[in-house]
Amino acid sequence: MRRFQRILVFLLLLFASCKSKDVPVTLDKAFLRSFQEGEFTILEKYLPTNEFYKSLGKDVPDRTDTEIDSFLNNSKRKLVDNWNKISDGIKNNAIDPDKISIEESVVYNPYSQSIMQAMIIIYEYNGKLYDDLTLIVKRQNDNEYLLEIPNPLSAFEMKDTSLANSSQAKVALDLVKPAFGQNLQNQIKEMVAMANSDNLPAFSLNIVYHGEDKVRNWKSPVNLNDAAENKMTADLMQKVKLVMNDCRDFSFDKISAEKESEGYWIVQPLNCGRKIVRFAFLRVKDRLLLGDIDVENPE
Repeated sequence: MRRFQRILVFLLLLFASCKSKDVPVTLDKAFLRSFQEGEFTILEKYLPTNEFYKSLGKDVPDRTDTEIDSFLNNSKRKLVDNWNKISDGIKNNAIDPDKISIEESVVYNPYSQSIMQAMIIIYEYNGKLYDDLTLIVKRQNDNEYLLEIPNPLSAFEMKDTSLANSSQAKVALDLVKPAFGQNLQNQIKEMVAMANSDNLPAFSLNIVYHGEDKVRNWKSPVNLNDAAENKMTADLMQKVKLVMNDCRDFSFDKISAEKESEGYWIVQPLNCGRKIVRFAFLRVKDRLLLGDIDVENPE
């Protein structure tokens, strides 16, 4: 009887193990699993097909079936080549893919008038979060298609924990939400009030670091315990106070977004009489931090 029970338990565990591998997964999790199991074929179901290509209509060049198949085969070869580069990097850097876990994926469209989307994958490894893994994808009819694997040599590099890539993606998504603009306007009003009352500790929580530390530059809040950063923050607070001193009545204009080397700048203009004041923010993790304030005095 006990022997039968042991066999039954073993079969149940074996069935559960096999079943877990067959459970449908999202593209990001399938991508990670392909390295955990060392099999690119896990990604086959996410590769574009002839039917998928035709469904894009005028968004892609008109090709015959033979030309489409040739195009997709070439695309697959590039995917396999870049997948192998990532796999080699994992091995050369002694990374254990079984210890990597997907935390979140952000899909957005950074390409003007393009059918493609970028998927930024945030993953955890040894207690730290990274977002150096990007895929070019297409979401269509509840399906996900893997189109490209860009920058394979940067994938799983694990050098930057600022999450700047995913922050940029989230800003792009937030910009179309009405609540985003309202929250930013409220933040600016609060910062002006902090500056007017000389509340440096509270004001500093809204300021991004800019200095010689390349790891932190434009990627972290300021530290008031550092003399140089304290002075930089105090100078910026006084600038805000001075600029807004004669702006008792002002109105907010349309927010703009500009991608620069420092990241994705979010610029909120204020109309104040004859001058325009622009507050420029960078997103750091889950906060918008002020990096600069500019004043324009039209003639």
